[in-house]
Amino acid sequence: NNSITAAHAIDTNRWYHIAVTFDGANYKLYIDGILEKTKSGVNPTTNSVDFILGAMSQNTNSPYNYYNGWTDELRMWNVSLTVEQIHQMMNQEITNDGSGNVKGVIVPINISGLSWTNLAGYYQMNRTSDIINGYLVDKSGNSKNGKLKGIYVQEPDSAPLPYTTIRNGDWTNKTASSTPWTYGDSVWDYPNSFGINGTTKIDWNIVQTSHNITSGDKDITVLGLISTAGTLTIAEPTEILDENNSGQSLRVTHYMELDGAIDLVGESQLLQDEGSILDQDSGGYIERDQQGTANSYNYNYWSSSVGSISGNTALRGTGVASTNVSHKLSDVLKDGTNSGDPGAISFNSPYTWADNAYAGLKRISSYWLYTFNGTNGTYSQWHSINEFTSLIAGEGYTMKGTSGKVSILDKQNYVFKGKPNNGDIKLPIALGNDRLVGNPYASAIDANEFILDNLSGRHPSGNNIFNGALYFWDHFGEINTHILREYVGGYATRNLIDGVKAISNDYRINANLAEGSKIPGQYIPVNQGFFVITSLDESLTGIATVSGGDIVFKNSQRVFQTEASGNSVFMKSANAKAGLPTGEKKGKDNSENNGNTNKNAKIWLQFNSPTGYHRQLLVGVNNNATNHFDLGYDAPIADIGKEDMFWTFDGSKFVIQGVNNFDKKQELPLGIVIFKAGLTNIKIDKTENLDKKVSVYIKDKLTGLSYEISKNPFEITLEPGEYLDRFSVTFQPTKKKGKDGKDKEDEDDDDDDDDDDDDDDHGTGHHKQNNADSFINAGEFLIYMNNTTSALQITKPVNSEIVSVNLYNYLGQNIKTWNTNLNASFLSLTVNTAAGAYIVQINTKNGSVVNKVIVE
Repeated sequence: NNSITAAHAIDTNRWYHIAVTFDGANYKLYIDGILEKTKSGVNPTTNSVDFILGAMSQNTNSPYNYYNGWTDELRMWNVSLTVEQIHQMMNQEITNDGSGNVKGVIVPINISGLSWTNLAGYYQMNRTSDIINGYLVDKSGNSKNGKLKGIYVQEPDSAPLPYTTIRNGDWTNKTASSTPWTYGDSVWDYPNSFGINGTTKIDWNIVQTSHNITSGDKDITVLGLISTAGTLTIAEPTEILDENNSGQSLRVTHYMELDGAIDLVGESQLLQDEGSILDQDSGGYIERDQQGTANSYNYNYWSSSVGSISGNTALRGTGVASTNVSHKLSDVLKDGTNSGDPGAISFNSPYTWADNAYAGLKRISSYWLYTFNGTNGTYSQWHSINEFTSLIAGEGYTMKGTSGKVSILDKQNYVFKGKPNNGDIKLPIALGNDRLVGNPYASAIDANEFILDNLSGRHPSGNNIFNGALYFWDHFGEINTHILREYVGGYATRNLIDGVKAISNDYRINANLAEGSKIPGQYIPVNQGFFVITSLDESLTGIATVSGGDIVFKNSQRVFQTEASGNSVFMKSANAKAGLPTGEKKGKDNSENNGNTNKNAKIWLQFNSPTGYHRQLLVGVNNNATNHFDLGYDAPIADIGKEDMFWTFDGSKFVIQGVNNFDKKQELPLGIVIFKAGLTNIKIDKTENLDKKVSVYIKDKLTGLSYEISKNPFEITLEPGEYLDRFSVTFQPTKKKGKDGKDKEDEDDDDDDDDDDDDDDHGTGHHKQNNADSFINAGEFLIYMNNTTSALQITKPVNSEIVSVNLYNYLGQNIKTWNTNLNASFLSLTVNTAAGAYIVQINTKNGSVVNKVIVE
């Protein structure tokens, strides 16, 4: 006499899937796969009451609670079904796969964890085959046939087993004369509609389309999609159906057979979950837009989201996953100027093929098509390809634009047409190599997941495949040249901390002061190519091990993220030959991810060099990072400019650094390279999640001064050279010197400082010091370099006691220290060093004096 009752009432004249499970302690009621009620209970006692479908037996009395409605596909099990099993079987009949497993009839894959012997009774209720001599046949094989009572009329099979189409139309249309669904105007809601509770979307419907269907105003998720004919168009319906359409997503969680077509308009994307298969018999295709630079002098790095069309459109699915087939650009790449009617492209080998005015088909010069899978720093290992070269899924390649000397802001739309890539995709890379790869799917992928899947914690080999960073070429200079040394661009970089934008790799000093503007977001766009690197500096090999192996792309990395969101940034230009294999280390650069949910603090620094180079650096806090090299959290630099700045630690150079704190004792060394003497500027570009109480300083080890850059930039004039041990980022000012020459804590070094410092003067002037009282007036000393006698001559005040004198070069290196016989009022200290500019630091018991001298 017990019952279980749903939390929501069902409507009339609509099909519902009802399931009740019992796990030995609790009964659970599901409606259309949504859990509606859980109730504790025990096993029913053994009894002789008749089992009746459509009424309730009262043993000796007549049945009651007669059901007025339709019933189809009754299954009884001797195990408690999981919600996943319920979802897989809800919209299809099942069958024995021949090996004792339960298999779907429409989605021809096994239902995980179920054996055919788990069926106690199964009644399909198909009109033509399931009724024998007035009995409904038990398809489980247990011979528990059911006697039909009071049933004299056969009804149409109108249950959604699966959902099918009857005409062209909009996915969400329920109007009688125009709904595309076979019973969409009567006993069906459209697939992937809201369930009985009004808040949960039914993401596990199985759908079979054979007409032209538009997605309507919704992202679509289904368990199974069988496209037998027609085109399924995924687009935002309120916008023009072209490459600028903001797009919608189509997600298939388990199985797709594609014999028709899917048109992914604009930023629309196709996702398949981990384990979801594309049937090998699929003979259809998808079309997907992507834009690159139209300028025929600038590069983009590309990959293809599709392979060549293959399979058989006449046969139904086999349940076997398709192998990702290779592709040729001549087959898959189309001119998308009219995205609704993609056209052919004219490829030809002259390097100027697309440079000048022309009529007819859009042109691409195959001279500029390259792949790279070779030794780090080896320019000669760029591999020339053409439109007929066979490329594997995930292979990256370079390509220039179609339209000559147009603005680099002008875009060329392309359409990739072919069989969509799906599932695990592997590309080998040898230790010591760089490889140009790319997003192989018709959706964005999560860069963080891709990196983690290729590090030892997740990779099937247990090895670190590459160095944990991704490098994206950004060819942002509008120079209109094919000459390598004149390319203006660099490598933006991304790792698990975040990203930084590219330095301008401009060999012509002060050419145009161009700098990269795009920071790779967390999500890599469709068809975006990028580099991965297996080489490490020798100083890092004892800290971390990179082994090379198979680079792995997985469905679990796929996400729906549009470029309009700002979190998925396609580098609209790129350079095939001024790239990674230059012999320098790899450089990186990324832009902020506005949608980043990482709450760890981050600081982006901007370095502006005397001749106009601009480098962005990033340091971020992450609990998995240390002050030593951590794969995935520290990004080695890929392209060092003639003037540049980078993090330095563990004997190597980095553009992104991860640490586990921004405490006041934290010190982060910087390296600077200067080509031409002049003013260098370092400032905070932006911050994220940084506590307002945290102040950021540049520390100059040569002078002992620190300069707060939280509000104003640090500026200093530097001579040419490398400054590898002079500057660092700190989070407290330099400690002051006491009368005894020992450090003492600053008065404002207390953690409880008032953070209201609007009236403070923090380094607003050129090389202005924040802790000036640790230095004494240089005017009280006479400091002179007597080049005739090669002597540094010092006249000091009578009341001053000199502790030591240091001589530094402009790289911050200590050339000479004098710490004895310094009591005389006049000192003449012999200097034997090369000609050049030097810094003299006189340390007294009252403070220090710093002065510049010239040795001739």
